[in-house]
Amino acid sequence: MHKTVLSVLLLFCCAFAQTAPPTPPHGLKVSGANPAPSQKPAEPSAAAEIPSTEPVITLAGFCPDAPAGTDPKSPDCKTVITKGQFEKLVDTLNPKMPPQARQNIAGDYSKMLVFSNEAKKRGLEDTQRFKDLLKFVSMQVASQELIRNMQEQAKPSDAEMQKYYQENASKYEEISLKRIFIPRNSPSAKPDDKKPTDEELKAEGEKAKAKIAAGEDFDKLQKEIYAAKGYNTPPPPTSIPNWRRDSVPPSQKDLFNLKDGELSAVMVEPAGAYVYKIDKKQTIPFESVKAEIESQLTNQKMRAEMEALTNSIKPELNQAYFRAFAPTPSEGIVGPAVTPKPAPSATVAPATGTPKSPAPKANATKPPSSK
Repeated sequence: MHKTVLSVLLLFCCAFAQTAPPTPPHGLKVSGANPAPSQKPAEPSAAAEIPSTEPVITLAGFCPDAPAGTDPKSPDCKTVITKGQFEKLVDTLNPKMPPQARQNIAGDYSKMLVFSNEAKKRGLEDTQRFKDLLKFVSMQVASQELIRNMQEQAKPSDAEMQKYYQENASKYEEISLKRIFIPRNSPSAKPDDKKPTDEELKAEGEKAKAKIAAGEDFDKLQKEIYAAKGYNTPPPPTSIPNWRRDSVPPSQKDLFNLKDGELSAVMVEPAGAYVYKIDKKQTIPFESVKAEIESQLTNQKMRAEMEALTNSIKPELNQAYFRAFAPTPSEGIVGPAVTPKPAPSATVAPATGTPKSPAPKANATKPPSSK
């Protein structure tokens, strides 16, 4: 019985979690504002042509409201959910519910109708356990409704978004550039070989910079550098489009101070040396970042309002009570079994040759990690 009740509760929780807006715990980032029911997206044309009175769920053999003695096998014993009734439920849970989720919730809802009716027949709604559960679930739903309402109220106006955009214009600058990377490591180097010093890497970078200034092709030069270092793998791409400030490593923020066509200084990092040339520098149009700004300002207002509600509340937990439920050392928490590694066999000859160091990964938008 307990397993059945638990399964039904899990069924409901899973279905609701996939469709309803999440309730963010205090202190966590709140996602962008969810649309109000009035903002329901347009339906697919095929679904829109179906009348609201058309049945979309029919439960044959289930007729709890039929007169007593009605034969469940009778054609008259059925429960019908129309398109209008079902879409009202969908709009309540999530107006942007995707098609597959709609079908899933239809199946879950059908089972819940049957299970809840059986629970009522067994008198479970009159038990104290049911009342306590109902009270707790009611608190959850009320909290979720509060979050939804707060999200709607926190949505910024166009004027607020325009003001934020103008006051934070530097955040929306982006650059497209060319890059030469000179790796510090070499796959042909032996373990006891000395790696190039920062000064040596800078000197290599200056040579590469001079070649670029003289008009040498970036791709050709990058291939030559990688071949000279002993790499057989393709070098990283030399073009980086639309690089925003928050994507640039802190040590390379000065790139945004350069002008179109200007070469950067040689930048030496733990991974190697970099030389950049600015192709284009521009500010992203407001309309392209409007949704991003809306989400960010909504999050800020939400956090402020949630903190105003909860900062004065300081839960004091009786640790003597809660620690009593912690597992004792004898009980322990059983983890995955660990198989000890066998000792090397004395008959196995040591491997010959020097293992190759992996080449830096190519990245179209970021330089290889300097960490």
